[in-house]
Amino acid sequence: MMDNQQINKIKHFPKIELHLHLEGGVREKTLLEFLTRRGKDALLENYSWKSSDYRYKDLSDFVQTMSSVMDICIQEPDDYHRIAGEVFIDLSEQNVRYAEVSFDLARAVRLEMPFDEILSAIESARKSVIALHPIQIGLIVALNRHLDIDILNKIAQTAVDNKNIGIVGIDLHGDESFNTPEYYSEAFDIARNGGLGLRAHAGEAEGASRVWETLNSLGVSRIGHGIRSLEDKKLIDHLINQEITLEVCPTSNYKLNVVHSLSEHPIRTLFDMGVPVTVNSDDPLFFNTTITDEYYILAEALDFTLSELKEITLNAVNGAFLGEEEKKILYQEIESEFRVRK
Repeated sequence: MMDNQQINKIKHFPKIELHLHLEGGVREKTLLEFLTRRGKDALLENYSWKSSDYRYKDLSDFVQTMSSVMDICIQEPDDYHRIAGEVFIDLSEQNVRYAEVSFDLARAVRLEMPFDEILSAIESARKSVIALHPIQIGLIVALNRHLDIDILNKIAQTAVDNKNIGIVGIDLHGDESFNTPEYYSEAFDIARNGGLGLRAHAGEAEGASRVWETLNSLGVSRIGHGIRSLEDKKLIDHLINQEITLEVCPTSNYKLNVVHSLSEHPIRTLFDMGVPVTVNSDDPLFFNTTITDEYYILAEALDFTLSELKEITLNAVNGAFLGEEEKKILYQEIESEFRVRK
């Protein structure tokens, strides 16, 4: 059990978050406001996922739940501006010094909304927050596995064309069983050739073989989740040798029934083996968590020391989609603040 001194130290630790979905970071108060505005506020009372002990059946159940809520909640560019600004502020208030936040441009297709309207809304919020708060924010454009390849290629090119607004990478997410990673290789080639960082969700609902396919087909430097890599020792060795960063989300994995309990979460084993793991909140609203809570879980449920939490934070710096000089500065900043708060 953590004492108050440990809790206070972790609360004020400098943090890095690499795996956070913008749409999943909406404040519950804001969600209720949006639903009320659209005459759908009664729906929130029926959302069983609001309960702290609620667990989804699996990844597909979660994706369906989140999509249905967000399709009602987010209807126009101003919604993105409001949500993004609040997410970025919430991160800064937890002493997150750098965050990479992904967002789903595919919603623009469903809403028949121009991509540039969403991009402009998010960028406006980003500029406003970083001007007033001690946080850096990189944006990641997400590709949904279920979309037609022509749309995915267009989204990837849009991401490349808008690097100047803080877009640092692309991501592949959604149901892992839908298509093989090779199907998305053209979109990833567009992003790679355009100088963006590459990430894909894998090794969560599907096993180690899916992680291998993702690495071989898409050439990503980061894997979202990836905890089932433990099923293959050769894969673990590869992750270590090639310095492939795993963006691990303990509460998310528990809520999606990927692991039986937080105390059994494999991030402890992966860390001890030398895999470059990071800790993240994934979708705070839907999993009833925050990045600070995830740090608490590592300390309390998995016996991570304060020194080990620092190492995990520095792993995130190394894995970030930043230039080497930017990483060096951020690394030194984190090291310095940890010494002060030790």
